[in-house]
Amino acid sequence: MSPARIRKVLGPRVPNDVAQQNRETYRRPKRLLTLSSILLGSSIFLPYWELKLNAPQYPDGLRVTAWVNRLRGDVQELEGLNHYIGLPSFSDGAVLERSVSIVGIITLAALLLAGHYVHSRWALCLAGPAVLFPFFFLADLQYWLWNYGHSLDPKAPLSHAVGEFTPPIFGTGTIAQFDTFAWPGWGFLMALTASFLAALGMVLHRRAYKPLALNKDVPNTATDVDKSVVKKKAAHTALCVTGLAIAVTVGADISANASPVQLENQSNDLQRLIDQAEPGAVIDLEAGVYTGGVSIDKPLTLRGTNWPVVDGHGVGSVIKIQAPNVTIEGLIIRNSGSRLDQEDAGISSNASPRIKIRANRFENVLFGMFLRRSNEAHILDNQIEGMDLFIARRGDGIRLWQSSDAIVEGNHLTGGRDAVFWFTDQITVRRNHVEDGRYGLHFMYSDEANVHENLLENNSVGAFLMYSTDLVVTSNTFKSNRGPSGYGLGIKDVDGLTAQQNWFVGNRSGLYVDNSPSKVGESHTITHNVFAFNNVGALLGSTVARNTFTQNAFIDNGEHVSSDGTGNLQANNWSKDDIGNYWSDYSGFDADNNGIGDITYRVDNLFGDLRTKYPNLDFFSGTLAATAIDMAGQAFPHLRPDPILTDSAPLIAPPNLPPISFEHNDSKKATSIITSAVLLTTGLAVIRRCRFDNERTADTRHS
Repeated sequence: MSPARIRKVLGPRVPNDVAQQNRETYRRPKRLLTLSSILLGSSIFLPYWELKLNAPQYPDGLRVTAWVNRLRGDVQELEGLNHYIGLPSFSDGAVLERSVSIVGIITLAALLLAGHYVHSRWALCLAGPAVLFPFFFLADLQYWLWNYGHSLDPKAPLSHAVGEFTPPIFGTGTIAQFDTFAWPGWGFLMALTASFLAALGMVLHRRAYKPLALNKDVPNTATDVDKSVVKKKAAHTALCVTGLAIAVTVGADISANASPVQLENQSNDLQRLIDQAEPGAVIDLEAGVYTGGVSIDKPLTLRGTNWPVVDGHGVGSVIKIQAPNVTIEGLIIRNSGSRLDQEDAGISSNASPRIKIRANRFENVLFGMFLRRSNEAHILDNQIEGMDLFIARRGDGIRLWQSSDAIVEGNHLTGGRDAVFWFTDQITVRRNHVEDGRYGLHFMYSDEANVHENLLENNSVGAFLMYSTDLVVTSNTFKSNRGPSGYGLGIKDVDGLTAQQNWFVGNRSGLYVDNSPSKVGESHTITHNVFAFNNVGALLGSTVARNTFTQNAFIDNGEHVSSDGTGNLQANNWSKDDIGNYWSDYSGFDADNNGIGDITYRVDNLFGDLRTKYPNLDFFSGTLAATAIDMAGQAFPHLRPDPILTDSAPLIAPPNLPPISFEHNDSKKATSIITSAVLLTTGLAVIRRCRFDNERTADTRHS
């Protein structure tokens, strides 16, 4: 570019005497442009947009916070929900915008500073992108919100029920059962303020310098300006360039999501030991601390003696496996990263069949282990403690994705979110103890699973089985699961369930059934289970059908069986082969002494019927008023509602109770459960004996 062209672009220089006489005229636009540049550059450190979703099953709501280059908040939770309705993954959206945003914003801020030195109309070209940037952000956000809501996978279970939608950029809206509220973040407000200041600065800039361009007598080259002024401007420019270089460097680091900090070398370099080992080798680790963040790309065994520690120092996953036939045992694995979007874990694997993870202790990890496409995994006798986070921010103690034929046995999980098995067929889950989580066990699209002898207590839900077939659930204990849902065992859209010899004790609802079985011709058998001391023993959807309940014991529940709607449950079978269930409030008799009551058992509770119609009446449950209403229903048949179920062959005495065979060496709670079960069994035996003695005495008198 010729010198004349450069001078034309830069515009006229201001003589010293003119600058002194009109100091504020020239300083005012510079101040506005500088302030605008600072605001715009600083906005990258604050969120640009926030969204909150509220629904009954999430009392505290779900929240997503968007920076220009990343998402934070309950992203992982929403990713799981997205799977149901067929939304694309958040990581697939706005990839280009997120990758260039930091450097782009820093560049816009630098162009605003460059406007100080351009005194022609070309300054508008430098400031214009910064002025328009907030409006471009809104347009791009609107596009991606529309794109997500109109890109549903038609094969997803709930895509047709939800339908296409576009969340609002700001204000309230509705997505399926969620009420949404969106608002701008502080970063966007700073960028918008910078846009306004830059526009005002450009107006004042043109007012100040346009008269100079029209005045032919004003010097038009830098050679006519005092040399000291030139030196000052050169120094100013050098400082700005230096600051810009630093800002771009920092911005690039942020955009890359910050590469891991170089940690101080430990005396034991685990990665070096792994790299030097031959395939199939056994690496024996003595007691000590080893640096985590290691990757295993060959078959081998890591075996610890005296509990060596592999410490991730809060960055990423502690151990990554990318090879088959890897065994990890006897280690303390601790301090993974805490980023849900990166799925930081104690042990992470991908396409690594026949992994064995046994007898390890996981401490302060986001996900305990996250295995992807790792068939025939054996996860045995591990202790997994999650991070001390709000439950929606936690990771899963165990997560298996497309990892069939796995065995998960003898593990103790506490303080995590779920133990999740997605698209994982023919898995065996037995003798695990899961407590203080959200869903103790969570199955999705996992067929032919066997769930046996697990202890699931003090979770929001003990176990939830969804969209799966041919499941066997036997000899488990579901105890004190009383969260927002509060189900001991929940089943939804399940076909081919066998549930027997389980204990449902002290839950809000022992069993919850929703649209199961879902296929015509399928049926479920629920037999030899104990439902005791729950608010509701079994809660069924009013449209649920083809479930057979037989030889179960319903003992002292607030309600033995209830419907979640106004319909009845007569489409299910409450006896089989003339053998029904034991109901602790049954007041009939057994004249022929065959163990079967001679009067049909009916659930026609008047207060329960009123509570179903008027949920606010639940406040009076268990009170004298509720009892009086039930007595009125018994005394005056015309007040009695239609029964929601009838058992034509109720048992006079409880059937043989299933044994509790679960034991855990470190669980005092398990011991208390066994003790309680023994006492309960003894009490029921006494009840049965008293009934038998009374009947025998009555027969003797008649004879």
